[in-house]
Amino acid sequence: MKLNIVMMKFKYPAILIIFFIQCKPTSRKVEDKSIRQTVNFGSLVKKKTSEVISDYSFIHLETTIESFIGGIGQIEIFKDKIIILDDQSNNILVFTINGKFIHKFTNRGNGPGEFIQPFSFYIDQKGSLLLYDMQLNRLLKYDLNSLKFIEEIKMPVNYSKSFSFLPDDDLYLYYGNKESKNYKDETILIVSDKKGVIHKKFLKATPSETMFHGSPTNFYSLSGNTYFYPQFSNKIYLVTKDSIKCKYELFFGNADIVEQDLFMKNKGTIDIFREIITTSKNWIRLIYIYENINYLIVKYYIKKDFYIGIYNKAHNSVVNFKQSDVLDDIGIGGKLPLPIGIYGNQFIAQINNFETNKTKLKNKKLKESIDTLKEDSNPILMLYSIKNNLGNKQ
Repeated sequence: MKLNIVMMKFKYPAILIIFFIQCKPTSRKVEDKSIRQTVNFGSLVKKKTSEVISDYSFIHLETTIESFIGGIGQIEIFKDKIIILDDQSNNILVFTINGKFIHKFTNRGNGPGEFIQPFSFYIDQKGSLLLYDMQLNRLLKYDLNSLKFIEEIKMPVNYSKSFSFLPDDDLYLYYGNKESKNYKDETILIVSDKKGVIHKKFLKATPSETMFHGSPTNFYSLSGNTYFYPQFSNKIYLVTKDSIKCKYELFFGNADIVEQDLFMKNKGTIDIFREIITTSKNWIRLIYIYENINYLIVKYYIKKDFYIGIYNKAHNSVVNFKQSDVLDDIGIGGKLPLPIGIYGNQFIAQINNFETNKTKLKNKKLKESIDTLKEDSNPILMLYSIKNNLGNKQ
């Protein structure tokens, strides 16, 4: 089974705008609300690191000229390998689970099996790597071990925002299409086969769909199911080849998702984002989802700050806090590392040498690793669990 580990960039441009068009729907299903669960993360609280995480460990990623990572755009762990998309060099790097560098996948060009701007990837149950090249509008399939090119998947849309795969049905999911600024009477989620033949279309587009300001991966897998969360939305959907159902509807105390009316105003995209960032309202403009069997973590962005909402599914309890308000009482050198993905029942974060306050380092193992790093060394990965008793009842 694929371990879905998705990471979104830590460094965001103030404004990232790409216009998309959605295909005219051939069919549309009414959303099934029967399984919807409301999660209200409530008011912000202050926490200590020791009150949030437990059972943590570190992986020091080897740094060489070949293995240097400019920026982690996405990370997956499949079996005994760590696979990273470097969003600066546009390469795929592979490490062992202990952080030793194995090889780098750089197949630059526009010929068969080549790519220019890999935007995201997916690893299926058989160990095949699906790589989406946004610039060439290609979905390419390779063998993960040999990196041998297998085939190109025909995409039914131009320049999708993100993609995923339904392995049991051999069908592909695509979110959005880049070519139009219109949204009326359009759908945003497309299901098709490898030849580009459309099977289904879901979800009516909203005004915000004319922009792209978010994650390169709006899908994740859990227990054999596939989930989807659109940009500028507080909903998470369960997707099958023939249906889409809202699994979660999220609320964040006094913070709100940006109102759709703002996108309908007669103003340019720069003005829209300026208002989102500078308004007195606490508007959430970026959301990233990390869910495992026990927890749902929502990493979200208001103005220039990160926040975390954690839902303990077993206890039906929640907690909501600002990253910079978490007191580091376990000595990891500053702020609580934000999740960037999932490995089994643990969450993955990264610790960068240049962001670490060495005077606050108390963890012996981490301090030993940090002391060996140079300014341009690869980050250290941190794996951690969430405290079982974290949160208050909804």
